[in-house]
Amino acid sequence: MSIRKPLLTPRQRRRRRRPPQYTVLRCPMVGHQASWCRGLCIPLDGHGVCGRPATHEMMGRTQQAIARYKAAMEAEESIEEQTAGR
Repeated sequence: MSIRKPLLTPRQRRRRRRPPQYTVLRCPMVGHQASWCRGLCIPLDGHGVCGRPATHEMMGRTQQAIARYKAAMEAEESIEEQTAGR
């Protein structure tokens, strides 16, 4: 007589692993490991205090276009003020 296996076998549980140490940096603003920038610090040259790229400092194409437009309008206003004052 052979040993019968049950039709439904219990599922094997997958072990959850922590992310590797090199992928997670400690954030000095939050105080623990964070896998992405939380946007709490003031970035310098596009990088946060922790050293990772500051996503809250990055601008998309639309935001860059709006910033260029506002800068052009301010420059135009300053030129008009200078010429009106003469």
